[in-house]
Amino acid sequence: MSSFGSSSAQKVRSGTLVGIGLMLLGVFMFALNDVMGKWLVATYSVGQVLLLRSIAALAVLLPVMRRQKRGRIFLSRASMPGSWGTTRGVCRLWL
Repeated sequence: MSSFGSSSAQKVRSGTLVGIGLMLLGVFMFALNDVMGKWLVATYSVGQVLLLRSIAALAVLLPVMRRQKRGRIFLSRASMPGSWGTTRGVCRLWL
C-alpha cells in the first residue's frame, strides 16, 4: 500500500514541477516578447513590429490549430443562429 502511495505522490510531484517549469517558461517568453518589441520599435515602425509578432504567434499556434478537427475551431459550444458561431470562433483566434 505504501508503494502505491509513493508512486502517486511521485506523479503529483512530477506534474507540479512540470507546471512550475511551464509557468516560468511562459513568464520568460512574455518578458522576452516585451524586450524584443521595445528593441525593434527603435528601428521599425509599430505596424511592422505588430506584423512580426502576429507572424510569430501564428507560427506557434498553427500546429495547435492543425491538431484540432477540421473546422472545429470555428464552432461555438452553444448552437447559435446564423453566423454567430463562426464569428465567435474567429474572435477567439485573436483574443
